[in-house]
Order: sequence, then C-alpha cells, then structure tokens
Amino acid sequence: MRAEGLKALSVRSAAARGGRSTRVAAVVASLLWLAIASSALAAGAASASSIPPKPARYVTDVAGVLDASRAEALNARLEQLEKETSIQMLVWVDRRLPENTSIEEFAVM
Repeated sequence: MRAEGLKALSVRSAAARGGRSTRVAAVVASLLWLAIASSALAAGAASASSIPPKPARYVTDVAGVLDASRAEALNARLEQLEKETSIQMLVWVDRRLPENTSIEEFAVM
C-alpha cells in the first residue's frame, strides 16, 4: 500500500508541475503579447507625430513657393469648387515629406 501511495503522490506532483508550467506558459504568452502591443503603439505614436496639422485654408504653402496673391486666388477658387460641387481639394506645398513617409501615405493623412 505504501508503494501505491508514493506512486499516487508522484502522479499528483507531476500534474501539479504540469499545471504550473501551463500557468508559466500563459504568463509568458501574455507578456509577449503585451510587448508586441506596446511596440505597435509606440510605432503608431511615432508615425502620428509626422501627421501635419489640420489646414485652416485650402492652400498651405509651408515652403513659400507661391506668392501671397497667387495662394489667395487659388484658395478662393478651391473654396468656390467646394461650394458648387461638394468636392474638397487641398493644396499642400512643402520642401520634403515627413521622414519614412511615401507620397501616397502623406496624401491620405
């Protein structure tokens, strides 16, 4: 009977170890998921910082390429276009794109 008791104890101990290893695996998986989610959020925050501010007008010339009268005339035409057709078109002039951003990505920001 003593041998059977030791065998039962051994089986229970193995089951308990298996339960602990399952819990450890679950904790490791949770920590891994948290690390991946944190990295994704940090990457999103980094790219969000390169989004330009909402324009106050239809024409924004950060680079100073357009003279004031031309920018104003273009702004008035674009404002009229929106009033007549509901089409909204913005013009953004700058010397370069934000770092690690393609022209296609910038166009939909």
